[in-house]
This record gives sequence, C-alpha cells and structure tokens, in this order.
Amino acid sequence: MTGRHPFYFLRHGQTDWNVECRCMGSIDIPLNDTGRKQAQDAREYTKKLPLVAIFTSPLSRAHETACMAAVDHAVKPVILPELQERCWGTFEGQIPDPKKMRRRRSVDGTEDISEGAESYEHFFARVSAGLRIAFAAGGPSLLVSHSGVLDAICHALRIPTPDAPNAALFQFECLNGLWRVFNLNESPSQPQHAQNRHMI
Repeated sequence: MTGRHPFYFLRHGQTDWNVECRCMGSIDIPLNDTGRKQAQDAREYTKKLPLVAIFTSPLSRAHETACMAAVDHAVKPVILPELQERCWGTFEGQIPDPKKMRRRRSVDGTEDISEGAESYEHFFARVSAGLRIAFAAGGPSLLVSHSGVLDAICHALRIPTPDAPNAALFQFECLNGLWRVFNLNESPSQPQHAQNRHMI
C-alpha cells in the first residue's frame, strides 16, 4: 500500500478500563480525567502538524481525543467507522488471560478468536479501506483511533507495530516505497501490558 503524503496516528487517551487492563474492543468507554489531560498534552504536538484532514473512530474515547487535537486546526474531525476498534466478542469487558487473548494470525488467515468477535480478515480489510480514505485526503491527515487499528495499519504497510501507550502520536512516511514510523511524543502515558495492547 502506497501513499504520496505522510500521515499521523494518535491513540486515544486513557480510560478506566485501560487502568484495569480490561478489554474494551467495540465497547464505548469514555476517557477518564487522566485521558483528557493526555489528549490536551498531545495538542502541543498535533497543533504543529500541517493537517488537511482529521479522521476519528466513532468511539467516544477516540472522538473526544480527536476533538481536542482539532482545536488548533481549521479542519474538524470526520468520523470514520473504518477506524473503530475490533470487536472482541465475549472477551470484551474481561481482564484478559494472555494465553487466551493473544492475537494469532496465520498464513491462511485462521486464528483463535472468541464467540461473536470480528474476524481479523474483516477487521484488516476495513482498516485498510479507512487508510485508503486517508490517503485520498490530498495531504497529511491525522487518524485518531485505537491500538488494534494501529497494529492493522502497520500490518498493511508491512512494518513492525510500535508500542503505543495512551495518547501516543506517530508519524508515518514513505521513502522509496518503504514505510517508516516515528514516535513524536515519546511515550506520554503509562506502559501497557504487552499481551493486552492490541485489544484495549
């Protein structure tokens, strides 16, 4: 997947379920006070970005983060359903068991998932569609979303997924057909448990 312009990714601020390491997935859990402060702090970085568009997940934890990031820009956040976090079915609301919750992708696309969960194939396809919409914006855009979406984007661009604490901001750029990603605000939040980071 190629694009002519760099783009940026901002993970939503902290929620109470992040603190508990509880799987949110598609459940709409709002920011807590720490998360709102993290989003405000991220503004110091996002206000400097030359954005032509801001796209956000419809979930409130991402949308509120996006609205704070948009304060210093002429563009307003556009809700993009393709950027919603993956639905984890019966795992949602639970504090995960690493052995059961670990995401597994195989060459043929099979994986172990919970009842009612969105398949990785479907999730990856819709996130990729959202990324194409961002590429069509005509310039650098900001995507405000979730750690699982970040993982799918990195998978689409064939690069390793960076650790992404709450309110982490990344720049993606393509050079000679190869994508690179940079952290722009140096891990502003508490560390996440590695086994949970793609689900909360």
